[in-house]
Amino acid sequence: MASIQIAKNNLVSIGDWIEVPKFQADGDVIDITLTTIRIQNWDKTISPIPFYALISESFKNWKGMFQAGRRRIKRSVFIDSSSIRFLDDELYDRLYRVEILRPYLESRKKEIE
Repeated sequence: MASIQIAKNNLVSIGDWIEVPKFQADGDVIDITLTTIRIQNWDKTISPIPFYALISESFKNWKGMFQAGRRRIKRSVFIDSSSIRFLDDELYDRLYRVEILRPYLESRKKEIE
């Protein structure tokens, strides 16, 4: 019955990236049978998960992210608070010499002054 619900609602299909925390599964769906779904984790291990678990437990399907063509990356960036200072002319000139920063600095020139 669970496989019918999942198929009817198009919750999971082959190639989807899904996460099922209870089964410590996080990877691509490689096979769907009548009773189980097989996920190849990022470390290349295979996790078989019964369909009823997808109905009774929470899982995350990242299909929407791929369809949108975007990806969310969550990382912590540590900044030494003593390194933050105002942009002076000397630093501006040094940064302006970095070719990739030049268009950004030119577009923000009025804000900087």
